[in-house]
Amino acid sequence: MIRSVLSNMYEMESFLEKTEDINWTVVRPPGLKNLAASAQEFLTHEGYFVPDSSGQTVGRGDVARFMLSLLNSNAWVKKGVAITTK
Repeated sequence: MIRSVLSNMYEMESFLEKTEDINWTVVRPPGLKNLAASAQEFLTHEGYFVPDSSGQTVGRGDVARFMLSLLNSNAWVKKGVAITTK
């Protein structure tokens, strides 16, 4: 099952990289927990994971909070960003 998910993710990201007419950001959290947003600071890294953060999880509310913060920032336009919280 995970193979098809990863394959679909790769296809979607490849498609996005070829687009010129839309701004996009791929947000890559580690494991997710059903938690509300917190006030914790985000750690970010361009790529698939934040170094030295293996095994961490992030609340779905914090992922949503990060995604909403991107509406006011061009920092991660046309990039994939791994996130976690401190």
